[in-house]
Amino acid sequence: MENTKIGFELDGMIGYTEGNLGILRITKNVFNLLSSTERNSDLLPWFDELEQNNEIKGVMIINEGDCFGPKEYSKFLSSISGIEMDENIPHLITKFIRSDIRAIEINMLVNIVRKVSHFNKIFITAFRGGIVTPIFGTALAADFRLTSENSYFSLSHAKYGLHASGALPFFLPKYMSIGKATEYLINGGDISALDALNLWIVNEVFRENEFEAKCFDFARTTCDKPLNYIRSSKALIHCYNRDLERFLENESNFLYQ
Repeated sequence: MENTKIGFELDGMIGYTEGNLGILRITKNVFNLLSSTERNSDLLPWFDELEQNNEIKGVMIINEGDCFGPKEYSKFLSSISGIEMDENIPHLITKFIRSDIRAIEINMLVNIVRKVSHFNKIFITAFRGGIVTPIFGTALAADFRLTSENSYFSLSHAKYGLHASGALPFFLPKYMSIGKATEYLINGGDISALDALNLWIVNEVFRENEFEAKCFDFARTTCDKPLNYIRSSKALIHCYNRDLERFLENESNFLYQ
């Protein structure tokens, strides 16, 4: 990779810059990463560094494999609830034996959504595979969303009796009627890549065999603009941040449900 500089590197996560683009690559179960204080101490400060670096005009988060999907989500919930289950045989969760891990997860999601939404440069998510509720909400905080043709958004929180986290209840009604959004948020369900494109939930859907190349092309083209233009445009586009901040403060109260 030309002009590549490693910012931090941990098991399952690497942050680096390539030209004017910051890239966060995730390769393992994202929920274990979110609930790790070691990884949390590297991730958010790295975003701050990119925001202060005038050579950087945007950030893209990209995943490998299916590390955002229902299978990995189920494994994580099993580990903190003490209930053995998989995505095909879910159980309602009424308590967490590792409530400390659940609290770290929810607070980290809130902090990431806050960082992504307030970021004063271009923010892009390039997600493939299954994308469960918390990651879906986080993606909607970004400026642009890219996905592969076989990807889908799984609102699987409902199967476990958990509230929709990652600020999804705040963002989803912006893309569909409040009635349809409420149906998904209460009953769950899946949204295919094509349906997401038709709803403008995602900006582009790429073939799997050209996903990475197309995502990097999109990111480079989108970020090839004057930095002052990017900052002023985002300040005007995201004038709803006060409402989002009130929502995130409220979501932080729902640590265990």
